[in-house]
Amino acid sequence: MIVLAKDGLQDYQHPIASNFSILLGRYEVHIPQNTTPGDDYAVVLFGDSGNYSPTFTIEA
Repeated sequence: MIVLAKDGLQDYQHPIASNFSILLGRYEVHIPQNTTPGDDYAVVLFGDSGNYSPTFTIEA
């Protein structure tokens, strides 16, 4: 499962990807259109050790 996190809070209720093989090596995701612009976003990968991406900004 992959979820979006903002300010360290993970949105478990709305994963941006799920039910895929961790062995793929990469997986394309799309950020929902109703996501509030801001900084300190990250994507979190669950399936091996809960990896956080570097933080990034979402702009309008």
